[in-house]
Parts: sequence; C-alpha cells; structure tokens
Amino acid sequence: MKNLVFVLVVVIIFPVWGFSQSFWTETFSNSCVSNCYANTYVGPNGAWTTTNTGTNGSDPNVWYVSGAECGNDAGICGSVCDAADPSLHIGSNVSVVGDNGASYLAGGLGIWFPETNVRVESPTINCTGYTNITLAFNYIEFGQGTTDNATLWWNDGSGWTLLFDLLKTSCCNSACGGVCNGSVQGCWTAYSVVLPASADNNPNVKIGFNWTNNDDNTGTDPSIAIDDITLSVAGGAVPVANFSASDSTICAGLCINFTDLSSNTPTIWSWTFTGGSPGTSALQNPANICFNTAGTYTITLVATNGNGSDTEIKNSFITVVANPTTANAGPDQYLCNVTTTTLAGNTPAVGTGNWSVVSGTATITTPSSPSSGVTGLLIGMSATLRWTISDLPCSPSADDVVIAVSTLPDDKGVSINITGNSPNPSSILDIDVSPSNNLGMLIPRINSAQRDAIPSPAIGLLIFNITTSKLNYYKSTGWYEIKSTFVSSTTGTTSEPGKIVINLTGASPSNSTMLDITSVTRGVLVPRTTSNSLCPVTGLIYYDNPTNRFGYYDGTTWCYLSDIFITATTGAGSQNSEGIAINTDGLNPDASAILDVKATDKGVLIPMMTTTNRDQILPAMGLMIYNTTSNVIEYYSGSDWYKLEVE
Repeated sequence: MKNLVFVLVVVIIFPVWGFSQSFWTETFSNSCVSNCYANTYVGPNGAWTTTNTGTNGSDPNVWYVSGAECGNDAGICGSVCDAADPSLHIGSNVSVVGDNGASYLAGGLGIWFPETNVRVESPTINCTGYTNITLAFNYIEFGQGTTDNATLWWNDGSGWTLLFDLLKTSCCNSACGGVCNGSVQGCWTAYSVVLPASADNNPNVKIGFNWTNNDDNTGTDPSIAIDDITLSVAGGAVPVANFSASDSTICAGLCINFTDLSSNTPTIWSWTFTGGSPGTSALQNPANICFNTAGTYTITLVATNGNGSDTEIKNSFITVVANPTTANAGPDQYLCNVTTTTLAGNTPAVGTGNWSVVSGTATITTPSSPSSGVTGLLIGMSATLRWTISDLPCSPSADDVVIAVSTLPDDKGVSINITGNSPNPSSILDIDVSPSNNLGMLIPRINSAQRDAIPSPAIGLLIFNITTSKLNYYKSTGWYEIKSTFVSSTTGTTSEPGKIVINLTGASPSNSTMLDITSVTRGVLVPRTTSNSLCPVTGLIYYDNPTNRFGYYDGTTWCYLSDIFITATTGAGSQNSEGIAINTDGLNPDASAILDVKATDKGVLIPMMTTTNRDQILPAMGLMIYNTTSNVIEYYSGSDWYKLEVE
C-alpha cells in the first residue's frame, strides 16, 4: 500500500509558438499492451537503454514502454489504451504487481525493496545541420517532492548533464487541474525547452529521463510517463544550393576558387571536387582547389541548414586543358656562306607549333612545321627564330634558335702537315697529322711556380701545368684550370719522331708530336674572337672574347670548356716579345706567348684522330689531340688520357 500525500502543484506549460520543423521524433509505438521493458525497446531511431544512477533495491520500479499508460495529448487525462498508443513510463517491478501504467511502489513494508535510481536513455541523435534546437514532449509526473522524482537529462557527447527537474503535473478529479491523491489519473502536460548551444550541429546528442524513489512508503501516483518526444528547429526554408567558380576552363596544374551562391542561409557546406586536390571541403567558399590532370570534372555542393539540405551537381563543370609540349627549337646553327637552312624544332604531342622571327632577317617557309625551311638569311649576320607551342588557355612554351651565317674566310692560314695540303679556310693554323694520325701537339709544359712567374699573361694564354697535369689558362681575374674527366689508360707503342718545334733553345721536338711548342716562361695564344665571326669545321678551337672561355666546334654546335679558379698570382717585371706570331696583319706576338695565333674570322685546328689512332701512340705528358670518335679535346696527363669537360 501507499501512503497518499496531497500536494498542490503549480504546473507551468511551455508552449512552442509559431511554426517549427521536427527532425527527430519518438512516439514509442511498439504495440505492447503491458510489461515491455524500455531497455528492450528499439524504435525507428534505434535502441533505448537504461543505466543505474544510484542504489536500487531488489524490487526496483521499472521503465516500461506499453499501452498500460496511454500516451495521450496534452490536456487529456491518463488512461489505458492497450496497444493503441503506448508511452514510456515507470511501473512496479514484476516481482510485485508488474506494469500497471504510471503507478509505482513507494515502499515495500519490509516485504519488497523498491528503492529506485534508473535513467532511461535515447539512442544517439544526429543534430548536424541544426541550431537552436527545441526539445518537446508530453508527460505526467507526481511522486513525492524530490525524493520520488523525475528529472530531465541530456548528453552532448562529453557526459550526462541535468537539464531540468520536471515540475509536478496536476491530476484529473473531474478534469485537469485537480489534486493528485493516488487514486485519480494524471493530466498530460506539454513541456519544451531549447537545448544548450553545444547541441547545435552536434552528431552525438542523447536525452534521458531519470526516476528516483526511496523506500519510505510515502508517495503518490502517478510516477512518470512520457510520450511524443520531438526535436525541432524554428521553421524556415531549406537551402537552394548553387555555386560558381573563378574559372571553369583552366590549364593542368592551376588552382581555382569556388563561391557558395546558395539561398536560404545554409550553415553547413559539403563540397566534392572530382579530380581536384583537395577532393573535398567543408568551407563555405573553398579556395586553391587544384586540378593536375586534363579532363572534364563534376563538382557537387550539399548545402544544409536547420530546415534541411539541398544538393547541386554540375556535371562537366570544370574543363582542364593539358599543358603544351615543352618547346625545343633545336641546336643553334652556324652556317658558312649560305642563305638557306632547315629548322629542327620538336613535334608537339599537345598543342600546335609556330615559328616566328625574333631578330635578324629570315623568311620562314612553313611556320607551322617543326622542320620548316628558312630562306633570306644574310651572310655575315645572325637571325634568332622562335618555336612556340600553344594550347589555350595554357601559357605557351617557347624556345629560340640562333642561326649565324659567316662569310667564307680566305685561305690565308698556316698549315703544318706532311702532305703539302693547304690549311682549312676556317683555320689560321691547321695542324694536320694525316695520313698516319699518330702525332699530337704539345703546348708549353710548366709547373705552377713557373706559371705564376709570368709577369703579364695575356687573356687566353694557355699552358699545360706539369704540377697538376691539367690545362691552365689566364683571364682577367686570374689563372683558371680547365676541368677534365678520365677517359682511358690505354697507350700504344708507336713513337714517331717529332716534326716541328717552336722554342727558344733549339731543342728537337718530342716524339709523337707534329708540333712541339716549348717554353718555361711563356704560353700559347689561339685566336681571340666570337663564334659568330667563324665559319666552323669540326674540331675548330678559339677563345671567346665576350665570355672569356675556350670553345670548340663538335660538328654540330659550339662546346665551351668548364673551368675553376686557381689563383690571381702573376710575376713581377716584364718580358720581351720573343715568340712566333701567326696572323695576317704583321703583328708581333704577345710577350707572354711563345706562339701567338691571331685572327678574327679563323680558329685553330689541332691534330685530329680516332680513339683507335690515339691508343696507338706512345704519348708525351701534355700531348693534345681532337678525338673524332667522341668529338672532344683530349690530353695525356703522363699516365692517362683525359677529355676536357664542357659546360
């Protein structure tokens, strides 16, 4: 039995004014007549559970979901409706009388032990996209003050928090508004509350109802019953998703920005960029979305607010164009006494090519052809042509080729050979070792100290340094070493007597040399000019005045030798001019040179031979040749053959 305590309760009803949109509803419609436990109930939103929140006796009151207490509308008295409209409620334990609706055991008189502390908990509620959320439900509740009492709880994912101590509702003597005395039905009452801000856009929300009662045999029905739970937001329009891009046709590798144009104030954005990097974004206006591969791509935006979501899909919205093939205009061309040539641009895999004249005089016969002909070149002049490959809207790729046309030089040069052949017109000094091809050339071989003692070395002065077994030359900032790379240790046994010697001592030439230039106080000078002034043949050597470096022609292009600074040291005093000069102007040799070869339109040809011929020679240290097999200048270090490195 219960002791009936009459309590006057002021009931406060919180109405929900205006239109609202529900996004989560629970009506407990399990069609159960009686004795169906709440912790076995699985509704349309998932399973409900119960948790002990304090001490429970051996016969605690129980959360049920059944029609033993009908889930009526607000303002209606409690009733039994079997399976028609069940509610969530507290009833007595089956060990006592079981589920008789919202009727609980307040004390067991030492026979039963009904102390109860249990919370019933909803499944997780996803509130993503919703703000200012209102929780509403209908309920009846009485009990005894705060000792037999129902409270409302919630969980934002970080733990359970008391939301409200529910007010006692009235009962129905003849209608709602009466006093609860344990023998009359409760009056269903509406309640609503706005959830805390941490529920906004929170995917991990739960609500719970806790019932607690002691075992003092004092309390008044009804216990607690709940039905028609809703979570809603203030009514409004669902977003209409729309967007734009800063550009819809771009080149591969470029990035663009997207702008949200959705109406009805979305609060959440979910973008998908097919083919983009990154591929997704939750920003309202994502920027720097990059597309690296050519193609057409679809963009999707889902815009969401508390009223719902809308999706905008723009198929083939972004067109990504491949970059044009990197242009290559081919090697620079050095022509002699001709006014036509054929170009050697690369064929584009992506885009189209076009030739244009950048400078000089030239006529391009077929501008769109990589191998177009060129006419109208001027002898003694240069022309720069540009090969441009385009694929709009991408930036074009361009490369230039220089075509230099030199005047065929006269044949006023010096030839050193055993055949009686005239010098090549491109050479002021032509050292020809055919037909045996077993002879090289020696330039002055001196040590580092002797090199540094030369008082006023001319720019371009060349020596072979026997201290380091490297070629050294002088330019305005000091002495430089020409870089070299090991080629071979192979040497032969052929040692022909030397042919020509240039020295101040009268010594005979070294074996295996066509020309042996010997001095310990001087070096060698080759023509100092520009490549545009030369009509080159394979192996032609000169010193480039504009860039202060040695160059040679490999049959296709000019190759310039790589160097490294050594020292700025030079000797004191002065030297007399005692060397030999080879020029067409009657000029004396520079005082620092034992051989000074001068010309503005000619170079020097040194002994040329194949690798096979080279490997037959028994060479002297410093012996130099031009290798026609590999088209490089080589020298013998005293133990190995080295090639001079090009830039």
